[in-house]
Amino acid sequence: MKVKQLIDLLEKHDPETDVLCYTEEEALLPKRHGFRLFDIESIDNVEAEKRRGEDQVPSLKFGKSDLSEKHVIIQIISEF
Repeated sequence: MKVKQLIDLLEKHDPETDVLCYTEEEALLPKRHGFRLFDIESIDNVEAEKRRGEDQVPSLKFGKSDLSEKHVIIQIISEF
């Protein structure tokens, strides 16, 4: 999702409403739960390469290179 798309979606809601993230990905769920909530802790700009590790888990290599791009990173936490 691009920043413009996120802004367009958020502008449809009351600006005083809390924003939470959630996942239904089984690997991230506590036992006997159907979803997991996250709170947004920070939003930052970074320059990095999108890549996958040897285990094929999506990751970023931070820093400027021929393959790097600018990204907006939203840091989420599960304790709030």
